[in-house]
Amino acid sequence: MKYLFVLFSVALFTKGCGDKETQEETVKSAQDDISIQYEAVSRGFYERIQVSKEQLALTKVQGGKVSALQEMAESDWNEIVSLLSKIDAEKIKTLEAPSAKRLYDGAAHAVLTIQYKDVEVSSNSFDHGNPPKELTALVDKMQAMAKAVDKQ
Repeated sequence: MKYLFVLFSVALFTKGCGDKETQEETVKSAQDDISIQYEAVSRGFYERIQVSKEQLALTKVQGGKVSALQEMAESDWNEIVSLLSKIDAEKIKTLEAPSAKRLYDGAAHAVLTIQYKDVEVSSNSFDHGNPPKELTALVDKMQAMAKAVDKQ
């Protein structure tokens, strides 16, 4: 798993002496296979944000259809990839939440899932709106994008 994300990171940010066209094709194909999902659930509240290179999908009803769908802007996707490259995928499972309000219904349970081809890595549960510091920038970006889509 760690090697998969290391390979992805190397492919994205390599500035070696290889063929530039080949490197660009590798980066393009790697980005096409990544999707990220943020899901928050509690009694009476549900939110699922799914992002990929092609689109952002927001679902507000558990088991329901997509509430809002928007094509992903290239600048937003590049920012997400940049934020993702700063996260150690192997450590996602071990990150601890900074608070525990979700344990007594003080906040919704949230989970971040990153999928690359057939490999899927999910975080431990954390409070909606209060992710582990390593995931904060990525989760905040996804929530800001979803909020903007929901207002349209």
